[in-house]
Amino acid sequence: MTKKIYSTTVLNRGGREGSATLPDGTHLYDIALPGTKLENGLTDPERLFAAAYSACFNQALTVAKEKMGIETTTIVETTVDLYELNDNTFMLGVKLTVTVPNVSKANAEHMVNYADRICPYSRALRNNIKVEISVES
Repeated sequence: MTKKIYSTTVLNRGGREGSATLPDGTHLYDIALPGTKLENGLTDPERLFAAAYSACFNQALTVAKEKMGIETTTIVETTVDLYELNDNTFMLGVKLTVTVPNVSKANAEHMVNYADRICPYSRALRNNIKVEISVES
């Protein structure tokens, strides 16, 4: 049985030149087109996605570290690329660079592979977009 552990709702008005708010009207972000200078609280959807995926993957690494009995601080750098295809549609690509200091390369890779299996973002993207993962120890 699947057990829901969290749910959230965000509203967007204006697309890539709009805003993100909670249903009660609480303002979260002003949204900008890719390539716009991001200042005064502006962000873009790709940056939000990169932040969310980084946080989610790093939390999955925390679970992996606990399971393996490893104490270290991990850093997940996430790059989200937006591509325009020949048919004028769009797709994303993602690169994760995971830094696992003071851990052997083999243990770091094992930890990252486990995190990739349990991370909800990784599961959602698997077989949908290209995700490249590199490990630095």
